[in-house]
Amino acid sequence: MVRCFIALDLNNPAIIDKVRSLQEELLNAGIKGRAVDPNTLHVTLQFLGEINDEQVKSVIGRLDEIDFKPFRVSMRGLGYFPGGDRINVVWVGLEDGEGKLIEVQREVVRRLGSIGFKQDKDFVPHATLLRVKAVTDKSRALSVLAKLRDLEIGEILVDHLKLKKSTLTSSGPIYQDIHAVSRRVSF
Repeated sequence: MVRCFIALDLNNPAIIDKVRSLQEELLNAGIKGRAVDPNTLHVTLQFLGEINDEQVKSVIGRLDEIDFKPFRVSMRGLGYFPGGDRINVVWVGLEDGEGKLIEVQREVVRRLGSIGFKQDKDFVPHATLLRVKAVTDKSRALSVLAKLRDLEIGEILVDHLKLKKSTLTSSGPIYQDIHAVSRRVSF
């Protein structure tokens, strides 16, 4: 059994540098927790949980059927879950004016739903930056988050989907690509 999810990698070097700076700013603002390795930044389209080898093969088959043209999304604005004055996860949002990201995510859910995988919550396009353990200065942290609410971080070309394996360790999750579906731009 392997713990899996479907994702888009967000590994643009300029974005990675900005994310590192943001994480440092947030940690210096009284937010204590674990920063996500910027080199593993991704948006989860659907979490699958623990699945067996046969299910992995079925998921790969369904992913290979998904057809989409590459498109761009903007990484913009910081937010946090669950909201209000509770900060458990700090994230950067993804915006797609044409709705292509939502279309691809819905197609993933539809195709995987046909083989028994159900989506358990609404899709909020985001990439996790920090997993928060404590906030030592809540008013300062909330003020910094409010200041960064509309921050433009950069743009990403979405030209792939990945089935990823997640191994949980005491120092954080380790991600490994199991399968990639690429939709390259042709000129």
